[in-house]
Amino acid sequence: MQISGEGGRSPDFVARRSKTGFGAPVRFLVREHGARLWPHVRRSGLFDELFDRSVADRFVSEHPQGERERGLAVFGLFCVAVWWEQNAGGDGQAGAALRDYRPVASS
Repeated sequence: MQISGEGGRSPDFVARRSKTGFGAPVRFLVREHGARLWPHVRRSGLFDELFDRSVADRFVSEHPQGERERGLAVFGLFCVAVWWEQNAGGDGQAGAALRDYRPVASS
C-alpha cells in the first residue's frame, strides 16, 4: 500500500497509475437539455452556408432518444454555430440561447 495525502491510503494500482483527465458530462448535458436549445441553435446561418440542417436535426433527435451516441457531435454543432455567428456573421440567436439558458427544475 502507498500512502496518499492526509493520512489516507490507496492501493498500489491507484498510486502508480498515470494521471487521467476528467471529462465534462457533455453527453448527459446534451441529452437532458439539447432538445430545448436546438430550435434556437438550428436557426444559425451556419446551417445555410456550411452544414446540412436536416442531418444536424437527425443527429440532435437521435441522441436524446438513445438511438445513437451523438452527444459530442451535437455539442460540436452548438459550439460551431456560436463561433460562426461571432466570426462569420449572424444574428447571435445561437449564442444568446446558450448564454441565457436556464434549466427547468425537475420534480
